[in-house]
Amino acid sequence: MKTDHDNAGLRALLLLDSDVLVRAALATYLRDCGLTVIEASDTAEARTVLATRDVAVDIIFCDVASIGSAQSFAFAQWVRTECHDIPVLLAGSIDGAASLANNLCEKGSQLSKPYDHAQFLDTLKQTLARRHRNAMT
Repeated sequence: MKTDHDNAGLRALLLLDSDVLVRAALATYLRDCGLTVIEASDTAEARTVLATRDVAVDIIFCDVASIGSAQSFAFAQWVRTECHDIPVLLAGSIDGAASLANNLCEKGSQLSKPYDHAQFLDTLKQTLARRHRNAMT
């Protein structure tokens, strides 16, 4: 199912979800699509990944429901301040929480659980394409 040519410049994703079963299933799907996926179970681990920058992270996905809204929102704000070139895609079970979180990072897509893996990948591509268009203007 590898589709490297369809990933709109997306090379590496930081996948932040405390539920190891959900995270592993989504990571496997995305790796099968040709992406590099770096997994983190909490915001401290995600910050460590971003601080080392061994791999250039193109986008961050954070599950608000599994991490907790306060920690997720604080992490998204930190990324916006410290790593402003990396978009953050937040997902949650409560539409209002996901919408609020996206407003903290950027106007953009939001996902509500449960989400389809193919829809997830499409949302990543759209987010990065929007970032690329904005950078060109």
